Amino acid sequence: MREKRLIQTLLIICMFIASGMTQQTSIPADYSSMSSLVGLARQNRIVQPFRAEQLVSSIDEDIYEVDSGDEFYIRVDVEGPDVKTFSLTVTSDGYLVFPEVSALYVRDKVLKQVKQEIYRHLRQFYNTTEINVTLARIHPIKVSIIGALEPVVNLNMTSADRLLDALQKLIIAYEADSLKMRALDRISIRRIELIRDRKETSFDLLKFLRLKDESQNPLLKSNDIIFVNFKDSLQSDVFVGGEVGQPGYYEYLPGDDLFTMLKLAGGLQVSADSNRIEVYRFTEDEGFHRVVPFARSSRFMLRPGDQIFVRKKPFIARQKTVVVEGEVKYPGVYPIIEGKTKLSDVLRWCGGFTRESNPHLAYVQRIGLGRSSRFPQVLIDLDQPKRQLPTSELSYVKSFFRQKVQILQTDFQKLLQDTSGANDFFLKDGDKIVVPSRLEMVIISGGVRNPGIYPFKENFTVKDYVALAGGYGERVKKSMIKIIDAKTGNWLDAGENSVPGPGDQIFIPQRMEWELWTVLKEVIPIALQLSTIIIIIQSTK
Repeated sequence: MREKRLIQTLLIICMFIASGMTQQTSIPADYSSMSSLVGLARQNRIVQPFRAEQLVSSIDEDIYEVDSGDEFYIRVDVEGPDVKTFSLTVTSDGYLVFPEVSALYVRDKVLKQVKQEIYRHLRQFYNTTEINVTLARIHPIKVSIIGALEPVVNLNMTSADRLLDALQKLIIAYEADSLKMRALDRISIRRIELIRDRKETSFDLLKFLRLKDESQNPLLKSNDIIFVNFKDSLQSDVFVGGEVGQPGYYEYLPGDDLFTMLKLAGGLQVSADSNRIEVYRFTEDEGFHRVVPFARSSRFMLRPGDQIFVRKKPFIARQKTVVVEGEVKYPGVYPIIEGKTKLSDVLRWCGGFTRESNPHLAYVQRIGLGRSSRFPQVLIDLDQPKRQLPTSELSYVKSFFRQKVQILQTDFQKLLQDTSGANDFFLKDGDKIVVPSRLEMVIISGGVRNPGIYPFKENFTVKDYVALAGGYGERVKKSMIKIIDAKTGNWLDAGENSVPGPGDQIFIPQRMEWELWTVLKEVIPIALQLSTIIIIIQSTK
Protein backbone atom coordinates (compact mmCIF):
# COMPACT_ATOMS: atom_id res chain seq x y z
CA MET A 1 0.00 0.00 0.00
CA ARG A 2 2.82 2.41 0.80
CA GLU A 3 4.46 1.72 -2.55
CA LYS A 4 1.18 2.36 -4.34
CA ARG A 5 0.72 5.63 -2.46
CA LEU A 6 4.29 6.69 -3.29
CA ILE A 7 3.78 5.91 -6.99
CA GLN A 8 0.53 7.85 -6.89
CA THR A 9 2.19 10.93 -5.34
CA LEU A 10 5.08 10.81 -7.81
CA LEU A 11 2.62 10.58 -10.69
CA ILE A 12 0.77 13.64 -9.40
CA ILE A 13 4.00 15.65 -9.15
CA CYS A 14 5.05 14.58 -12.66
CA MET A 15 1.66 15.54 -14.07
CA PHE A 16 1.90 18.98 -12.51
CA ILE A 17 5.35 19.54 -13.99
CA ALA A 18 4.47 18.14 -17.41
CA SER A 19 1.32 20.19 -17.84
CA GLY A 20 2.74 23.46 -16.47
CA MET A 21 0.21 23.64 -13.68
CA THR A 22 0.62 26.22 -10.94
CA GLN A 23 -0.76 24.37 -7.89
CA GLN A 24 1.61 23.29 -5.15
CA THR A 25 3.13 19.86 -5.57
CA SER A 26 2.98 19.00 -1.88
CA ILE A 27 0.44 16.41 -0.81
CA PRO A 28 -2.96 17.96 -1.62
CA ALA A 29 -5.70 18.51 0.92
CA ASP A 30 -8.03 15.70 1.90
CA TYR A 31 -11.72 16.64 1.61
CA SER A 32 -13.14 13.22 2.35
CA SER A 33 -13.31 12.99 6.16
CA MET A 34 -15.49 14.71 8.74
CA SER A 35 -12.51 16.66 10.09
CA SER A 36 -12.39 18.45 6.74
CA LEU A 37 -15.77 20.02 7.52
CA VAL A 38 -13.99 22.90 9.26
CA GLY A 39 -12.08 23.92 6.15
CA LEU A 40 -14.98 23.21 3.81
CA ALA A 41 -17.42 25.31 5.81
CA ARG A 42 -15.02 28.24 5.94
CA GLN A 43 -14.58 28.10 2.15
CA ASN A 44 -18.34 28.05 1.59
CA ARG A 45 -20.61 31.04 2.05
CA ILE A 46 -23.58 28.88 3.02
CA VAL A 47 -22.00 27.85 6.33
CA GLN A 48 -20.25 30.43 8.52
CA PRO A 49 -17.15 29.63 10.61
CA PHE A 50 -17.99 27.49 13.62
CA ARG A 51 -19.26 29.36 16.63
CA ALA A 52 -21.70 27.97 19.14
CA GLU A 53 -24.05 30.95 18.93
CA GLN A 54 -24.44 30.46 15.17
CA LEU A 55 -25.58 26.85 15.22
CA VAL A 56 -29.25 27.78 14.90
CA SER A 57 -30.22 28.08 11.25
CA SER A 58 -32.77 30.51 9.87
CA ILE A 59 -36.30 29.15 9.69
CA ASP A 60 -37.98 28.36 6.38
CA GLU A 61 -41.75 28.65 6.96
CA ASP A 62 -42.46 26.26 4.11
CA ILE A 63 -40.39 23.48 5.72
CA TYR A 64 -40.34 24.01 9.49
CA GLU A 65 -42.79 21.67 11.25
CA VAL A 66 -44.42 22.96 14.42
CA ASP A 67 -44.23 20.70 17.47
CA SER A 68 -44.69 20.66 21.24
CA GLY A 69 -42.64 23.37 22.95
CA ASP A 70 -42.85 25.98 20.18
CA GLU A 71 -43.93 29.34 21.55
CA PHE A 72 -46.07 31.83 19.59
CA TYR A 73 -46.64 35.52 20.22
CA ILE A 74 -50.04 36.66 18.89
CA ARG A 75 -51.34 40.22 18.75
CA VAL A 76 -55.00 40.98 17.98
CA ASP A 77 -56.03 44.62 17.43
CA VAL A 78 -59.78 44.57 18.25
CA GLU A 79 -62.26 47.45 17.87
CA GLY A 80 -61.75 50.24 20.36
CA PRO A 81 -58.62 51.00 22.32
CA ASP A 82 -58.02 47.41 23.42
CA VAL A 83 -55.24 45.20 22.06
CA LYS A 84 -55.21 41.52 22.97
CA THR A 85 -51.85 39.74 23.15
CA PHE A 86 -51.25 36.04 23.69
CA SER A 87 -48.02 34.19 24.47
CA LEU A 88 -48.88 30.56 23.88
CA THR A 89 -46.78 27.39 23.88
CA VAL A 90 -47.77 24.29 21.93
CA THR A 91 -48.85 21.69 24.47
CA SER A 92 -47.51 18.15 24.70
CA ASP A 93 -50.52 16.88 22.77
CA GLY A 94 -50.04 19.47 19.97
CA TYR A 95 -52.57 22.23 20.78
CA LEU A 96 -52.47 26.01 21.10
CA VAL A 97 -54.83 26.81 23.98
CA PHE A 98 -56.30 30.33 23.83
CA PRO A 99 -57.69 31.88 27.06
CA GLU A 100 -60.94 33.16 25.50
CA VAL A 101 -61.58 30.96 22.47
CA SER A 102 -61.32 27.28 21.56
CA ALA A 103 -57.97 25.54 21.16
CA LEU A 104 -56.31 24.83 17.81
CA TYR A 105 -54.34 21.69 16.82
CA VAL A 106 -51.02 22.64 15.16
CA ARG A 107 -48.54 19.78 15.59
CA ASP A 108 -46.69 18.38 12.52
CA LYS A 109 -47.92 21.20 10.30
CA VAL A 110 -45.49 23.54 8.57
CA LEU A 111 -45.16 27.00 10.08
CA LYS A 112 -46.70 28.83 7.14
CA GLN A 113 -49.83 26.69 7.35
CA VAL A 114 -50.07 27.13 11.14
CA LYS A 115 -49.96 30.94 10.83
CA GLN A 116 -52.77 30.87 8.28
CA GLU A 117 -54.90 28.59 10.44
CA ILE A 118 -54.39 30.80 13.53
CA TYR A 119 -55.46 33.83 11.51
CA ARG A 120 -58.63 32.12 10.22
CA HIS A 121 -59.43 30.66 13.67
CA LEU A 122 -59.26 34.02 15.48
CA ARG A 123 -61.25 35.80 12.79
CA GLN A 124 -64.21 33.65 13.84
CA PHE A 125 -64.17 35.27 17.28
CA TYR A 126 -62.74 38.75 16.72
CA ASN A 127 -64.04 41.18 14.11
CA THR A 128 -60.69 42.48 12.90
CA THR A 129 -58.07 41.94 10.20
CA GLU A 130 -55.21 43.20 12.38
CA ILE A 131 -53.82 39.87 13.58
CA ASN A 132 -50.07 39.31 13.83
CA VAL A 133 -48.57 35.87 14.49
CA THR A 134 -44.88 35.40 15.36
CA LEU A 135 -42.96 32.29 16.28
CA ALA A 136 -41.19 33.59 19.39
CA ARG A 137 -39.29 30.47 20.47
CA ILE A 138 -38.59 27.11 18.89
CA HIS A 139 -38.69 23.82 20.74
CA PRO A 140 -35.53 21.98 21.78
CA ILE A 141 -34.76 18.51 20.49
CA LYS A 142 -32.30 15.74 21.31
CA VAL A 143 -30.38 13.75 18.70
CA SER A 144 -27.84 10.95 19.01
CA ILE A 145 -24.73 10.24 16.97
CA ILE A 146 -23.69 6.60 16.75
CA GLY A 147 -21.56 4.43 14.49
CA ALA A 148 -17.84 5.08 14.11
CA LEU A 149 -17.75 7.22 17.27
CA GLU A 150 -17.69 5.64 20.71
CA PRO A 151 -19.50 6.01 22.98
CA VAL A 152 -22.86 7.31 21.77
CA VAL A 153 -22.89 11.11 21.55
CA ASN A 154 -26.10 12.84 22.67
CA LEU A 155 -26.63 16.45 21.56
CA ASN A 156 -29.12 19.08 22.65
CA MET A 157 -30.25 20.91 19.51
CA THR A 158 -33.18 23.02 18.36
CA SER A 159 -35.88 22.21 15.87
CA ALA A 160 -34.39 24.72 13.39
CA ASP A 161 -31.05 22.92 13.27
CA ARG A 162 -29.98 20.73 10.38
CA LEU A 163 -27.72 17.76 9.95
CA LEU A 164 -24.60 19.87 9.42
CA ASP A 165 -25.36 21.89 12.58
CA ALA A 166 -25.20 18.72 14.66
CA LEU A 167 -21.87 17.66 13.19
CA GLN A 168 -20.47 21.16 13.65
CA LYS A 169 -21.49 21.05 17.28
CA LEU A 170 -19.74 17.70 17.59
CA ILE A 171 -16.53 19.16 16.14
CA ILE A 172 -16.69 22.07 18.60
CA ALA A 173 -16.92 19.56 21.46
CA TYR A 174 -13.96 17.59 20.06
CA GLU A 175 -11.65 20.52 19.28
CA ALA A 176 -9.98 20.51 22.70
CA ASP A 177 -9.11 16.80 22.48
CA SER A 178 -6.51 15.88 19.85
CA LEU A 179 -7.32 12.17 20.11
CA LYS A 180 -10.98 12.77 19.42
CA MET A 181 -10.16 15.11 16.53
CA ARG A 182 -7.97 12.35 15.09
CA ALA A 183 -10.97 10.02 15.21
CA LEU A 184 -12.90 12.40 12.95
CA ASP A 185 -10.31 11.77 10.22
CA ARG A 186 -11.70 8.24 9.90
CA ILE A 187 -15.33 9.28 9.47
CA SER A 188 -16.94 9.71 6.08
CA ILE A 189 -18.40 13.07 5.11
CA ARG A 190 -20.30 11.62 2.15
CA ARG A 191 -22.02 8.61 3.76
CA ILE A 192 -23.98 9.91 6.75
CA GLU A 193 -27.21 8.09 7.57
CA LEU A 194 -30.19 9.61 9.36
CA ILE A 195 -32.44 7.16 11.17
CA ARG A 196 -35.96 8.48 11.77
CA ASP A 197 -38.99 6.37 12.64
CA ARG A 198 -36.92 3.24 11.87
CA LYS A 199 -36.22 4.43 8.33
CA GLU A 200 -32.66 5.07 7.15
CA THR A 201 -31.77 7.79 4.63
CA SER A 202 -28.23 8.47 3.39
CA PHE A 203 -26.94 12.02 2.95
CA ASP A 204 -23.85 13.50 1.28
CA LEU A 205 -22.73 16.70 3.04
CA LEU A 206 -20.03 17.35 0.46
CA LYS A 207 -22.73 17.79 -2.17
CA PHE A 208 -24.46 20.29 0.09
CA LEU A 209 -21.30 22.30 0.68
CA ARG A 210 -19.97 22.23 -2.88
CA LEU A 211 -23.10 21.85 -5.03
CA LYS A 212 -25.58 23.73 -2.78
CA ASP A 213 -27.85 20.69 -2.75
CA GLU A 214 -30.03 21.52 0.27
CA SER A 215 -31.72 18.13 0.13
CA GLN A 216 -28.47 16.71 1.53
CA ASN A 217 -28.75 18.80 4.71
CA PRO A 218 -32.19 18.01 6.22
CA LEU A 219 -33.84 19.56 9.24
CA LEU A 220 -33.49 17.49 12.40
CA LYS A 221 -36.32 16.18 14.54
CA SER A 222 -36.44 15.03 18.12
CA ASN A 223 -35.01 11.53 18.69
CA ASP A 224 -33.25 11.46 15.30
CA ILE A 225 -30.25 9.13 15.18
CA ILE A 226 -27.25 10.14 13.07
CA PHE A 227 -25.16 7.16 12.00
CA VAL A 228 -21.60 8.00 10.92
CA ASN A 229 -19.62 5.53 8.81
CA PHE A 230 -15.92 4.83 8.68
CA LYS A 231 -14.54 6.17 5.43
CA ASP A 232 -12.52 3.91 3.19
CA SER A 233 -8.72 4.10 3.10
CA LEU A 234 -6.89 6.85 1.23
CA GLN A 235 -6.23 4.37 -1.57
CA SER A 236 -9.93 4.48 -2.44
CA ASP A 237 -10.13 8.28 -2.63
CA VAL A 238 -10.28 9.99 -5.99
CA PHE A 239 -7.70 12.67 -6.62
CA VAL A 240 -8.62 15.73 -8.70
CA GLY A 241 -5.80 18.03 -9.79
CA GLY A 242 -5.01 20.77 -12.24
CA GLU A 243 -7.29 23.60 -13.31
CA VAL A 244 -10.11 23.08 -10.79
CA GLY A 245 -11.28 25.25 -7.95
CA GLN A 246 -10.00 23.04 -5.11
CA PRO A 247 -7.58 20.25 -6.02
CA GLY A 248 -7.36 17.45 -3.52
CA TYR A 249 -8.51 13.99 -2.44
CA TYR A 250 -12.24 13.25 -2.43
CA GLU A 251 -14.04 10.21 -1.06
CA TYR A 252 -15.40 7.92 -3.76
CA LEU A 253 -19.02 6.76 -3.71
CA PRO A 254 -20.45 4.12 -6.03
CA GLY A 255 -22.03 5.85 -9.00
CA ASP A 256 -19.66 8.84 -9.03
CA ASP A 257 -18.91 10.01 -12.54
CA LEU A 258 -16.40 12.46 -13.93
CA PHE A 259 -18.90 15.34 -14.05
CA THR A 260 -19.89 14.93 -10.39
CA MET A 261 -16.33 14.68 -9.14
CA LEU A 262 -15.21 17.79 -11.05
CA LYS A 263 -18.11 19.74 -9.55
CA LEU A 264 -17.22 18.53 -6.05
CA ALA A 265 -13.67 19.76 -6.66
CA GLY A 266 -14.92 23.29 -7.27
CA GLY A 267 -15.60 23.02 -11.00
CA LEU A 268 -13.39 23.86 -13.94
CA GLN A 269 -11.43 27.11 -13.90
CA VAL A 270 -11.60 29.57 -16.78
CA SER A 271 -8.10 28.44 -17.71
CA ALA A 272 -9.14 24.75 -17.95
CA ASP A 273 -9.26 22.93 -21.27
CA SER A 274 -12.42 20.82 -21.08
CA ASN A 275 -11.18 18.68 -23.98
CA ARG A 276 -7.96 17.76 -22.17
CA ILE A 277 -9.16 15.98 -19.04
CA GLU A 278 -7.21 12.82 -18.28
CA VAL A 279 -8.12 9.96 -15.95
CA TYR A 280 -5.45 7.60 -14.62
CA ARG A 281 -6.22 4.26 -12.99
CA PHE A 282 -4.14 1.76 -11.01
CA THR A 283 -4.17 -1.93 -11.84
CA GLU A 284 -1.91 -4.68 -10.55
CA ASP A 285 -0.76 -5.52 -14.09
CA GLU A 286 -0.12 -2.07 -15.50
CA GLY A 287 0.28 0.14 -12.44
CA PHE A 288 -0.99 3.68 -12.98
CA HIS A 289 -1.98 4.12 -16.60
CA ARG A 290 -4.14 6.53 -18.55
CA VAL A 291 -7.64 5.16 -19.23
CA VAL A 292 -9.14 8.38 -20.60
CA PRO A 293 -6.63 10.35 -22.72
CA PHE A 294 -8.87 13.36 -23.36
CA ALA A 295 -12.30 12.89 -21.81
CA ARG A 296 -15.11 14.21 -23.96
CA SER A 297 -17.87 12.39 -22.05
CA SER A 298 -18.46 13.94 -18.64
CA ARG A 299 -20.48 10.86 -17.63
CA PHE A 300 -17.45 8.59 -17.56
CA MET A 301 -17.88 6.32 -14.53
CA LEU A 302 -15.08 6.45 -11.99
CA ARG A 303 -13.55 3.79 -9.79
CA PRO A 304 -11.92 4.01 -6.35
CA GLY A 305 -8.38 5.39 -6.54
CA ASP A 306 -8.78 7.09 -9.92
CA GLN A 307 -6.68 10.19 -10.61
CA ILE A 308 -8.19 13.09 -12.60
CA PHE A 309 -6.03 15.79 -14.17
CA VAL A 310 -7.44 18.88 -15.87
CA ARG A 311 -4.94 20.51 -18.18
CA LYS A 312 -4.61 24.21 -18.86
CA LYS A 313 -5.66 25.74 -22.16
CA PRO A 314 -2.69 26.14 -24.46
CA PHE A 315 -1.28 29.63 -24.88
CA ILE A 316 -3.54 31.07 -22.21
CA ALA A 317 -1.90 34.08 -20.63
CA ARG A 318 -2.75 36.27 -17.70
CA GLN A 319 -3.64 39.84 -18.61
CA LYS A 320 -0.60 42.02 -18.00
CA THR A 321 -1.24 45.27 -16.16
CA VAL A 322 0.38 48.36 -14.71
CA VAL A 323 -0.72 50.50 -11.76
CA VAL A 324 -1.01 54.28 -11.86
CA GLU A 325 -0.95 56.09 -8.51
CA GLY A 326 -0.93 59.69 -7.36
CA GLU A 327 -1.88 62.94 -9.02
CA VAL A 328 -3.52 61.78 -12.26
CA LYS A 329 -7.17 62.23 -13.18
CA TYR A 330 -8.02 58.51 -13.25
CA PRO A 331 -5.61 56.43 -11.13
CA GLY A 332 -5.99 52.66 -11.15
CA VAL A 333 -4.97 49.48 -12.95
CA TYR A 334 -4.55 49.52 -16.73
CA PRO A 335 -4.02 46.55 -19.11
CA ILE A 336 -0.95 46.62 -21.33
CA ILE A 337 0.67 44.63 -24.12
CA GLU A 338 4.38 44.24 -23.51
CA GLY A 339 6.41 45.53 -26.40
CA LYS A 340 3.53 47.72 -27.63
CA THR A 341 2.21 49.81 -24.75
CA LYS A 342 4.35 52.83 -23.88
CA LEU A 343 4.41 55.09 -20.85
CA SER A 344 2.81 57.94 -22.81
CA ASP A 345 -0.10 55.66 -23.80
CA VAL A 346 -0.99 54.90 -20.18
CA LEU A 347 -0.61 58.54 -19.13
CA ARG A 348 -3.13 59.54 -21.80
CA TRP A 349 -5.51 56.75 -20.73
CA CYS A 350 -5.48 57.97 -17.12
CA GLY A 351 -6.34 61.53 -18.17
CA GLY A 352 -2.95 63.13 -17.62
CA PHE A 353 -1.70 65.05 -14.61
CA THR A 354 -3.84 66.99 -12.15
CA ARG A 355 -3.11 70.59 -11.12
CA GLU A 356 -1.60 69.36 -7.87
CA SER A 357 0.86 67.03 -9.57
CA ASN A 358 4.62 67.39 -9.69
CA PRO A 359 5.79 65.72 -12.94
CA HIS A 360 9.38 66.57 -12.01
CA LEU A 361 9.23 63.98 -9.22
CA ALA A 362 7.21 61.34 -11.15
CA TYR A 363 8.82 57.97 -11.77
CA VAL A 364 8.16 54.39 -12.90
CA GLN A 365 8.87 51.61 -10.40
CA ARG A 366 9.76 48.18 -11.78
CA ILE A 367 9.92 45.10 -9.57
CA GLY A 368 12.56 42.42 -10.14
CA LEU A 369 16.23 42.14 -10.78
CA GLY A 370 17.68 43.56 -13.94
CA ARG A 371 19.29 41.25 -16.50
CA SER A 372 23.00 41.30 -17.20
CA SER A 373 25.21 39.04 -19.25
CA ARG A 374 28.02 39.64 -16.75
CA PHE A 375 26.10 38.71 -13.61
CA PRO A 376 25.90 34.89 -14.12
CA GLN A 377 29.69 34.76 -14.53
CA VAL A 378 30.10 36.71 -11.28
CA LEU A 379 28.00 34.05 -9.53
CA ILE A 380 30.20 31.32 -11.01
CA ASP A 381 33.28 33.12 -9.77
CA LEU A 382 31.80 33.44 -6.31
CA ASP A 383 31.15 29.69 -6.21
CA GLN A 384 34.79 28.79 -6.84
CA PRO A 385 36.70 27.57 -3.73
CA LYS A 386 38.84 30.28 -2.16
CA ARG A 387 38.05 32.59 -5.07
CA GLN A 388 38.70 36.21 -4.22
CA LEU A 389 36.77 38.73 -6.30
CA PRO A 390 38.09 42.20 -6.96
CA THR A 391 36.50 45.03 -5.00
CA SER A 392 34.82 46.27 -8.18
CA GLU A 393 33.14 42.87 -8.70
CA LEU A 394 31.90 42.69 -5.13
CA SER A 395 30.59 46.22 -5.41
CA TYR A 396 28.76 45.19 -8.58
CA VAL A 397 27.10 42.23 -6.86
CA LYS A 398 25.98 44.38 -3.92
CA SER A 399 24.58 47.01 -6.26
CA PHE A 400 22.82 44.36 -8.33
CA PHE A 401 20.96 42.88 -5.36
CA ARG A 402 19.96 46.28 -4.05
CA GLN A 403 18.12 46.95 -7.31
CA LYS A 404 15.23 44.59 -6.65
CA VAL A 405 13.06 47.65 -7.17
CA GLN A 406 14.28 49.69 -10.10
CA ILE A 407 13.39 53.35 -10.64
CA LEU A 408 13.08 54.20 -14.32
CA GLN A 409 13.90 57.82 -15.01
CA THR A 410 12.47 60.05 -17.73
CA ASP A 411 11.29 63.63 -18.20
CA PHE A 412 7.57 63.39 -17.51
CA GLN A 413 7.13 67.10 -18.25
CA LYS A 414 8.20 66.64 -21.86
CA LEU A 415 6.72 63.19 -22.29
CA LEU A 416 3.23 64.14 -23.48
CA GLN A 417 4.34 67.06 -25.67
CA ASP A 418 7.41 65.45 -27.28
CA THR A 419 6.37 63.47 -30.38
CA SER A 420 9.89 62.18 -31.05
CA GLY A 421 9.59 59.54 -28.30
CA ALA A 422 12.97 60.44 -26.82
CA ASN A 423 11.52 60.36 -23.29
CA ASP A 424 9.17 57.42 -23.86
CA PHE A 425 9.68 53.68 -23.29
CA PHE A 426 7.75 50.40 -23.24
CA LEU A 427 6.12 49.28 -20.00
CA LYS A 428 6.29 45.82 -18.46
CA ASP A 429 3.82 43.77 -16.44
CA GLY A 430 3.75 44.92 -12.82
CA ASP A 431 5.19 48.39 -13.44
CA LYS A 432 3.93 51.14 -11.15
CA ILE A 433 3.66 54.75 -12.34
CA VAL A 434 3.81 57.19 -9.42
CA VAL A 435 3.01 60.88 -9.81
CA PRO A 436 3.61 62.67 -6.46
CA SER A 437 1.87 65.80 -5.27
CA ARG A 438 3.49 69.18 -5.71
CA LEU A 439 6.23 69.74 -3.12
CA GLU A 440 6.89 73.48 -3.01
CA MET A 441 9.48 73.22 -0.28
CA VAL A 442 13.12 72.42 0.45
CA ILE A 443 14.43 70.69 3.59
CA ILE A 444 17.62 72.03 5.21
CA SER A 445 19.34 69.87 7.82
CA GLY A 446 22.73 69.61 9.50
CA GLY A 447 25.03 72.54 10.22
CA VAL A 448 22.69 75.54 10.01
CA ARG A 449 21.31 77.66 12.81
CA ASN A 450 17.63 76.95 12.05
CA PRO A 451 17.22 73.61 10.24
CA GLY A 452 13.75 72.85 8.92
CA ILE A 453 11.42 73.09 5.91
CA TYR A 454 11.51 76.23 3.76
CA PRO A 455 9.42 77.30 0.75
CA PHE A 456 10.90 76.37 -2.61
CA LYS A 457 12.06 79.37 -4.61
CA GLU A 458 12.97 79.24 -8.27
CA ASN A 459 16.74 79.54 -8.97
CA PHE A 460 17.62 79.74 -5.28
CA THR A 461 21.07 78.28 -4.51
CA VAL A 462 22.29 76.38 -1.48
CA LYS A 463 23.84 79.60 -0.21
CA ASP A 464 20.46 81.36 -0.48
CA TYR A 465 18.68 78.62 1.49
CA VAL A 466 21.41 78.64 4.14
CA ALA A 467 20.81 82.38 4.56
CA LEU A 468 17.08 81.66 5.04
CA ALA A 469 18.05 79.14 7.74
CA GLY A 470 20.03 81.75 9.69
CA GLY A 471 23.46 80.99 8.27
CA TYR A 472 25.99 78.26 8.96
CA GLY A 473 26.46 76.77 12.37
CA GLU A 474 29.74 75.77 13.96
CA ARG A 475 32.29 73.29 12.58
CA VAL A 476 30.57 72.90 9.17
CA LYS A 477 32.25 71.19 6.19
CA LYS A 478 31.33 73.37 3.24
CA SER A 479 33.32 71.12 0.92
CA MET A 480 31.07 68.13 1.72
CA ILE A 481 27.59 69.66 1.23
CA LYS A 482 25.09 67.16 -0.18
CA ILE A 483 21.75 67.51 -1.97
CA ILE A 484 19.45 64.51 -1.50
CA ASP A 485 17.40 64.22 -4.68
CA ALA A 486 13.66 63.94 -3.89
CA LYS A 487 13.02 61.81 -6.98
CA THR A 488 15.75 59.19 -6.67
CA GLY A 489 16.96 59.49 -3.07
CA ASN A 490 20.53 59.76 -4.34
CA TRP A 491 23.09 61.84 -2.43
CA LEU A 492 24.67 64.35 -4.81
CA ASP A 493 27.81 66.38 -4.24
CA ALA A 494 26.95 70.07 -4.07
CA GLY A 495 28.44 73.47 -3.46
CA GLU A 496 27.12 76.81 -2.29
CA ASN A 497 26.09 77.70 -5.86
CA SER A 498 24.18 74.44 -6.53
CA VAL A 499 20.43 74.82 -7.21
CA PRO A 500 18.17 72.25 -5.46
CA GLY A 501 14.80 71.28 -6.87
CA PRO A 502 11.39 71.19 -5.17
CA GLY A 503 11.27 68.54 -2.46
CA ASP A 504 15.07 68.17 -2.31
CA GLN A 505 16.97 68.12 0.96
CA ILE A 506 20.15 70.09 1.65
CA PHE A 507 22.45 68.37 4.14
CA ILE A 508 25.41 70.25 5.59
CA PRO A 509 27.83 67.96 7.49
CA GLN A 510 29.61 69.06 10.67
CA ARG A 511 33.00 68.13 12.02
CA MET A 512 32.97 65.86 15.07
CA GLU A 513 33.74 67.57 18.38
CA TRP A 514 36.83 66.02 19.94
CA GLU A 515 37.00 65.72 23.72
CA LEU A 516 40.48 65.48 25.23
CA TRP A 517 39.69 62.73 27.72
CA THR A 518 37.90 60.63 25.08
CA VAL A 519 40.95 60.87 22.81
CA LEU A 520 43.33 60.03 25.63
CA LYS A 521 41.31 56.93 26.60
CA GLU A 522 41.69 55.62 23.08
CA VAL A 523 45.29 56.68 22.43
CA ILE A 524 47.02 55.76 25.74
CA PRO A 525 46.38 51.96 25.54
CA ILE A 526 47.62 51.89 21.95
CA ALA A 527 50.74 53.87 22.88
CA LEU A 528 51.50 51.50 25.76
CA GLN A 529 51.19 48.48 23.48
CA LEU A 530 53.51 50.05 20.92
CA SER A 531 56.10 50.91 23.55
CA THR A 532 55.98 47.37 24.92
CA ILE A 533 56.56 45.94 21.46
CA ILE A 534 59.51 48.31 20.89
CA ILE A 535 61.11 47.29 24.21
CA ILE A 536 60.74 43.59 23.39
CA ILE A 537 62.30 44.07 19.97
CA GLN A 538 65.24 46.01 21.39
CA SER A 539 65.83 43.43 24.13
CA THR A 540 66.13 40.64 21.57
CA LYS A 541 68.85 42.39 19.60
